[in-house]
Amino acid sequence: MLGVLLYILAGLSAFGAKPVPFVIVTLTFIGGLGTLVLGYVSVIIIGGMLSLRIAEFNLTLRIDKDLDAISNTPIGFLEGKCDKKIVSFQKTKSC
Repeated sequence: MLGVLLYILAGLSAFGAKPVPFVIVTLTFIGGLGTLVLGYVSVIIIGGMLSLRIAEFNLTLRIDKDLDAISNTPIGFLEGKCDKKIVSFQKTKSC
């Protein structure tokens, strides 16, 4: 919002009776930089908060019997068939 206001102020300065180029360039630069920074920060913060709340999944692997599967979630079940085994981890927990 601050960036938009600064752009409007810069536009009014540009088309006013006595435009001052340094003021126009400075206000436009500050407005653009402010808009970029605030937009980036809001995307990171809001996106991070949403993804932490809704990202849940189940992980199931079919691997060779002589391999081990690791995860930061506990194993749900383990089943061996022939030369393969199926490892399923519990669903991730949301915050």
